[in-house]
Amino acid sequence: MKRLLFPVVVAASTLLPCMAEDDPAAKQFTVTPSATKDTLVNLGDEVLVAELTITQQNLAQPVELDVRGADRSMWRLEKTQVTRPTETVKLWYKPTSPGKHKGLLAIECADALLSGTTLSLSDACIDPANPPEITINPTSLPQMTTRVGTEVKDTVELSSKNCIDFVNIRITPAGTGFTINSTQLPKNFDAKTIISFKPLVEGTYTATITWSTMGGESKSLTVSGVATVGDPSDQDWATTFTWEKASPLTLLTEDFGQTDGQHNKTLKLTGWQNVVTVGSRPWWGYADTSDKYAKATGYVWQQEESEPLEMWLVTPPLDFVNAASKLFTFRVMGNLMFEGHQTTLELYYIDTIPGKGVYRQKIDMEMPATKDLNGEWREFHLDLTGQNITDVFFMAFRFAGYSGNAHSVIYYIDDVSWGRTDVPMLSADSVSVVMTAQKDVPTISTPITVTAKNLEEPVALTIGGANASKFGLSSNSLPLAGGKFTVTFKSDTEGVHEAYVKLASRGAADKFIPMAVLVKNSTSLNATASEKVFVWATDATLRIQADEPHGISVYSIDGRCVWDGRAESAAIPVPQQGTYLVKIDGRTIKMAVR
Repeated sequence: MKRLLFPVVVAASTLLPCMAEDDPAAKQFTVTPSATKDTLVNLGDEVLVAELTITQQNLAQPVELDVRGADRSMWRLEKTQVTRPTETVKLWYKPTSPGKHKGLLAIECADALLSGTTLSLSDACIDPANPPEITINPTSLPQMTTRVGTEVKDTVELSSKNCIDFVNIRITPAGTGFTINSTQLPKNFDAKTIISFKPLVEGTYTATITWSTMGGESKSLTVSGVATVGDPSDQDWATTFTWEKASPLTLLTEDFGQTDGQHNKTLKLTGWQNVVTVGSRPWWGYADTSDKYAKATGYVWQQEESEPLEMWLVTPPLDFVNAASKLFTFRVMGNLMFEGHQTTLELYYIDTIPGKGVYRQKIDMEMPATKDLNGEWREFHLDLTGQNITDVFFMAFRFAGYSGNAHSVIYYIDDVSWGRTDVPMLSADSVSVVMTAQKDVPTISTPITVTAKNLEEPVALTIGGANASKFGLSSNSLPLAGGKFTVTFKSDTEGVHEAYVKLASRGAADKFIPMAVLVKNSTSLNATASEKVFVWATDATLRIQADEPHGISVYSIDGRCVWDGRAESAAIPVPQQGTYLVKIDGRTIKMAVR
């Protein structure tokens, strides 16, 4: 069975490997091992968690060891300094209270900053006089009975005390028709485990549900259920998939225009599958005054109870070999989205071989999910050229969430296509806008050229992001053939200001140009008598701005090379917050990234 691998997009700057020199005169030290093992002990016990070997050379200052963090008193070091070429240091865990304890063991030397390192400490302690305890009620359940494709539920009350970590819940084996509403619950918390039984095939099923927590005795419950064949006439959607691969399409253009009478009713399209795998809500058709779409939502007016939902909208079989292009496109709009909502829309690639099961791969795409994107259509283009695609495959949209009046999110899909050669396209000659500015002084970017192809509507330009009000555009629209525009910036506030320009035209994939402007308070180096190199940090990214290319290297405080190359401007993501050493043409700046 073939697997789909999507390429990783890498920034345009040239990346060079960092080379460590074997210099016998270098001031350095090493620590082995590089990690400690997690342990679980009883209160009052002490256990050796690490025996570290520190090897050093050419150091005039001692190597210092220090346990840090709120729980640092739970560990004991044999010694806090070493000076000999090779020494062994033991670290014990002796907790004074039950719970999970975390800390950092910092190993540093003022003579060799780049050799410094930190080891994460994570150990746990239970009180044997008050051990973690899980209680379930009832301890047995009556047999569940339902017809195929219909769901029934039962509930188990859960209570936990003295726990030091989450309560984990698992159900075995898979594929029995039984599911649970959560696989993890907070410690020392009264909750409910809702057990659902929705069989897809007639028969008798059993499963075991197990509740467990660190250091405590697990509790198990065996459930059984019987599935009968019922009359399917009361539902008009599928509960199982049908992978019929005959007559695959080399060209698909679905605008949902042929869905008369399906407004807020089950969506029925020739060749498509509308499959409900959890709950009882299928994909609907939807029509407004100007267009028709596919619609998915879990909202139910005046229903306070919520139940999990999962529905799939699957394309007809698609012909990869004979399609004139390998481009899959669609539009998505979210509405009534709010912070913290539990509703998702995902795109999947699916291939299947008779007798060998079905392979599904979720494709990582930034579907609209935030309140500020409500009511805004997003265009997506997925180019499968060069991918390891099976000859006949399917694409599917998966909606997952909950029913009830607390789950208002709606997703709409439109203009799904495969194999088109006339797809509208947008491109720009700038991938980002990075500028420096002075307070209260307008700054204008260099012109950005937009190239367009096959457009049917003008290009709309909008600004969004955290500091959108500080930016302006020379034009809010460009003609079908594209054109040029500039960005204007002005602010009375020092610091880094970020926003983006969005380019959009119906049918073309949206383009986003990120913008970052530094107003005054940056760290700078004099590169020449007339040039400065500006360095600043924002959103876990080091940003460098200069007029000419420079050799740039970035190191973490423990000496790991994060980036190395030559560029005049760079945006360098860093793996975590902390202090970094930025070397520019041999000169060094220390930068804190938050």
